[in-house]
Amino acid sequence: MSRRIKGVSFDLWFTLIWSDDDILDEYTNARINALYNVISKYNTKISVEDVEKIYSYTAHFRMIINPRKLIKYILYAVGLDPSEEVIEEAFNAYDRATYKIKPYINNEAIYTLEKLHKDGFT
Repeated sequence: MSRRIKGVSFDLWFTLIWSDDDILDEYTNARINALYNVISKYNTKISVEDVEKIYSYTAHFRMIINPRKLIKYILYAVGLDPSEEVIEEAFNAYDRATYKIKPYINNEAIYTLEKLHKDGFT
């Protein structure tokens, strides 16, 4: 029995688009600096190194937790008892910090997508 392929789907990160250590470092630094810029308005004794240290402690759960909850934990960790407005301000800064950082396309994906297109799968 012959089967016809009806659809092909791809994961985005590390399949179609790629990032490397430099881009990941840029992402991390942008987010740390964005958080620091907000936090330092409410806790003038905090340093960017303090924020970086606290942020590094979140590495094991950062990608699996709700981002607003992550921000709330970080704000508590730096000694703040944040209002919803401060949480939202920090979240927005954190979220926007990486908008201009662009990953690049995986070269193998270009070949695969072109082949699928040529074979009539698009």
